[in-house]
Amino acid sequence: MFSFLETICIQNGQAQHLDFHQMRVNETFEQFFQEWEPFDVEELVAEQVLPTEGTHRLRITYQEDPETIEILPYTKKEVNRFALVDTGEIDYDQLQRSPSISRKQPNTFQGGPRQGGGDLLKVVAGQITV
Repeated sequence: MFSFLETICIQNGQAQHLDFHQMRVNETFEQFFQEWEPFDVEELVAEQVLPTEGTHRLRITYQEDPETIEILPYTKKEVNRFALVDTGEIDYDQLQRSPSISRKQPNTFQGGPRQGGGDLLKVVAGQITV
């Protein structure tokens, strides 16, 4: 089975939007791990030594239990080009609640940003998402 991914923004030592992240983890467990209790995101974050200055991302990969926890510096990506892709009639609310899967395809085209490509912006039911 594949692993799921949750990335939490850490700003000056404070984890952002933990309730939202817990909701996504709970929904992932409801869908894929019904026999397991979801882990507590706030408790997991509290066990980490968080950087006190700047913006970082705390990256959790998990299946039934957390597999890896990494704290990485946030690097702002420069985007020079982008393309719109109409994905058709997809339930936008369902898409927003979908769990992140760590093996998903990058949202890039023509070799990606490092090779002169760019990012894709998806148009879902007339709304732009990434």
